[in-house]
Amino acid sequence: MTRHVRRSVVAFVAVIGLAGCWLQPGFDSERGGFNPSDGAITTANVTGLHQHWAVPIGGSVYDPAVFAGGVYAAAGGFSGGGAPSTVRLLNASDGATKWSSVLENVSGSPLTPGPPTLLGNALYVPLFSYTPLASDSIRVFDATNGSSRSPIAQRTNVVIAHDTRLVGSQGECTDTFECMASLWVYNTVGTGSWEAFRVFSSLNGRFTGPTSAAVGPNRMVIGRERSGTGGGTNLQSWSLDKPTNCTSTSSGVNCPAQWSVAVPDLVAGHPLLSADNATVYAASATTLLALDAGTGTQRWSATLGASASAAPALANGWLYVPTSNGDLQVFAANGCGHATCSPVWTAHTTSSIAQPPAVTSGGIVYTASADGVVRAYPAAGCGHPTCTALWSAATGSTITGGPVAALGQLYIGTSDGRLIAYGP
Repeated sequence: MTRHVRRSVVAFVAVIGLAGCWLQPGFDSERGGFNPSDGAITTANVTGLHQHWAVPIGGSVYDPAVFAGGVYAAAGGFSGGGAPSTVRLLNASDGATKWSSVLENVSGSPLTPGPPTLLGNALYVPLFSYTPLASDSIRVFDATNGSSRSPIAQRTNVVIAHDTRLVGSQGECTDTFECMASLWVYNTVGTGSWEAFRVFSSLNGRFTGPTSAAVGPNRMVIGRERSGTGGGTNLQSWSLDKPTNCTSTSSGVNCPAQWSVAVPDLVAGHPLLSADNATVYAASATTLLALDAGTGTQRWSATLGASASAAPALANGWLYVPTSNGDLQVFAANGCGHATCSPVWTAHTTSSIAQPPAVTSGGIVYTASADGVVRAYPAAGCGHPTCTALWSAATGSTITGGPVAALGQLYIGTSDGRLIAYGP
């Protein structure tokens, strides 16, 4: 899903596709959707999952950030009927609120928060708007008590944390459809912050802005609309440190990508990087691509049974690709020894898988479909070409956040304002 709303300056923002974060080893800045430290729910006990609690927190609830101290959740904004946007810390055991802070309290202002991200003792929540009533920025809070700190004047709907840095991207168009995309790095400690701009025109009215980034030790990868009549998209790799060959333009600083590869259509959700920073994976329309992260050279590809509907997930040598016809197609992450590969196994859900899958070290992969149903499958497959769900639950609403699996529970955010926790 990509939102298109016009104002005097039109902001086009990519879909929120963060699979969640946790205070356990392996914070997932590579965007693989894998929690290596959550083995409490397994194929042996997943059938006993039941709802532990469901807390109404207002507006649509986006991907929560789950840590040892509790669950951070943001809700409200444009899709919340103009309700004030808030962020809060909840007890993981019962959903009770530890603290709550208002992100923006402008009556009727369509402001939408993104998923929260923790770095050090600071909680970062992007807040972006579709009207001139308030400025886009990243709100910053003390993670322990929710007290407000000075905001960061950057526009993004997903902020990724890596070491001491935050990474974001955004796109906007003027009424004349001169469009600008930017990618930025903000260092929370010392120097090293930078931003790159690209200005486009003659895009025939189609511009969706860059995706959020997958971030590794020395690079960040995004999907981005490319310029020129007919549009199209590129998959691009950028240095995490500011390039040395940037140039100044009337719009700001223009920095070149390390490499740029044309892909068939918009990148679903966002790209992802392998844990060793060697391979980039991205799904574009009905094409799945695996590229060398250093050069952009294609290693292998696959044709999907339907268009990818969200970002894939990567764990333990498997690549899980959600599609618009409700299939989860699973591939060997290292390919099949040929240029074109087929799925090793497939799971059939009943409707488009609208959120990125989540995988745990307990051997479970979770999906969230447009029909509001969350399902669990054996992450290693079932020994057959088609696998059936080990467990499922109907939320009764559209799923807007998660699935996020952490600390022995599964968390789901819904469009009717609830954060739901399932556990054994």
